[in-house]
Amino acid sequence: MTVRLVDPRTGAFMDIKVGFSWSLLLFASCLGIPLWLRRLTPWAGLACGLLLMNWFILSQGGRAPSNTQAYA
Repeated sequence: MTVRLVDPRTGAFMDIKVGFSWSLLLFASCLGIPLWLRRLTPWAGLACGLLLMNWFILSQGGRAPSNTQAYA
């Protein structure tokens, strides 16, 4: 089933599939590729940003710097 979205200013339209998507569930965490293919760029950018942030944190060891000390 598809829904047609129409931009009232320009008259441009886009057909979007409606319903559950296994491809999004399984592969959206892989750089958001299904989201890019569906032209859902804000969500794809968010998925890429979260993935890159996760890789960066894990590459740093995933812990606080060693010079911090706990307060008693």
